Amino acid sequence: MRFRRAEQGAAGNEPVPRSFDVVVVTDLRFPGGTSSSLADEIAAATEAGYRIGVVHLANPRLGESLPVHPALRAFLDQGRARLLLPGEPATALLGMVKHPMVFADWPGGRLPIEVDHVLVTVGQVPVDRHGVYYDPESVDRHVTEAFGHAPRWAPVSGAVRSTLSGVTLTDDDWVEVIDLDAWSPPPTASGTSTDPVPAGAQADTRLVIGRHSRPDPRKWPASAEEIRAAYPVDGSVRVRILGGADAAAELLGEMPEQWEVLPFGSVTAQEFLGSLDAFVYFHHPDLTEAFGRTVLEAIAAGVPAVVPAHFEPLFGDACLYATPDTAIDTARTLVADPQARQRHVDRARALAEQRFGHAAHVARLQALIGPPAGATDRPAQPPQLDLAPLGHRRSIATTMVVALEAERRDVERLLRSLDTLRRRAVGFVPVVVIAVTLPALAAELGIETVVVTNPRNWSNTDEPWETYAQRRIGQLARRYDVDNVVPGDLSSATAWMALQLAAGRTGDE
Repeated sequence: MRFRRAEQGAAGNEPVPRSFDVVVVTDLRFPGGTSSSLADEIAAATEAGYRIGVVHLANPRLGESLPVHPALRAFLDQGRARLLLPGEPATALLGMVKHPMVFADWPGGRLPIEVDHVLVTVGQVPVDRHGVYYDPESVDRHVTEAFGHAPRWAPVSGAVRSTLSGVTLTDDDWVEVIDLDAWSPPPTASGTSTDPVPAGAQADTRLVIGRHSRPDPRKWPASAEEIRAAYPVDGSVRVRILGGADAAAELLGEMPEQWEVLPFGSVTAQEFLGSLDAFVYFHHPDLTEAFGRTVLEAIAAGVPAVVPAHFEPLFGDACLYATPDTAIDTARTLVADPQARQRHVDRARALAEQRFGHAAHVARLQALIGPPAGATDRPAQPPQLDLAPLGHRRSIATTMVVALEAERRDVERLLRSLDTLRRRAVGFVPVVVIAVTLPALAAELGIETVVVTNPRNWSNTDEPWETYAQRRIGQLARRYDVDNVVPGDLSSATAWMALQLAAGRTGDE
């Protein structure tokens, strides 16, 4: 599949300039593989010269407490990708939806983002034994409405491809990618993990296996027997686990004393994998593993991966395939022969570089949209609230900031602070209420700012100004469908109006 280049200009020689090469629409808070794979895609694309814009569209199933994924946060802070705010116009050759669930419940509206083509990258099956996550045909309609173009769907693996119907699929899977250099094993890696041995003590020569994953019961085998087989509890093998093992312990009846369980975040995945002789991963049969990011990370880190046979179409000779009953013998046989282990690791990493490396992502971008020649450094257009579709507005909190006593210079400082904060957050739409002349900065920054009558100009003798101000603030809160109301300055004598409104007492009963 190859998308055509941008439309030609009036002279017919030069392409129409674009703000970005690619605009990605996703929930920046997705944990695990979704955000990790996107981070690698952004890294690969920007290193090759592509300009990337990102639109945060909250997935309601994630709740409200999750922060932006740290890797994506870093890209935004470094300027390697730019956050597009609600109502901010942009143009790009390709619009890419990362995870269909962000458009599962789209209330409607057209994003102010002009693209030539749209791609939905799919890293989760639409339904499994535990429930329905999204309906492909509904998501397809929502994406078409949001972009004005029908998308093509790019599944992350054959396992996902086989579950999609009623949508137009790409010819090839859009596999996840990884920076092999960043995961390179240290030069001293020998293939047998050992800890420092105290003087006079005997070295621990047991096989060291391990795994890391989300603390989800479906990430573990279905029975206690399979868990004991793949992850022995008798001490014959050192078993190291990163990310929690409560689900396994519940099936076993207790947490095995012989296991070394590390909480998530206590060490990096690279450090953890570097302590293993082999990575052993088996999961519940009810889970359709869309890809297997942790398996790819083990391969990249130079650790033999022992996994179920259903991963073979994806990873080929880069993994060893076994059942829970044969996993330990499979790992032990390879580790017992250091030369054979090294040959396997070298072959696995070479295969991973060819199919899952950053260069592979750049190659598929070039095949889709050509080289990074469509974007320019044109000044960004400020967001306009009336351009933000209902679907985007509802996915992000709208916060009203009431600053009725602020002087003009204070309002300008407030507007600049809000502009900084909304780009640091996962996304919120500010609406500012003031009682001084509207500063030009509000339009320059694209922050919706409403002026109410100043108390010095109030001439209505039948109604106190405070009553009017409360009523007006309540009306504006309903007009903009705000989620939060905060005072611009808690030391202000009118701060109580915002606090009272937030408590539900609007003065407009």
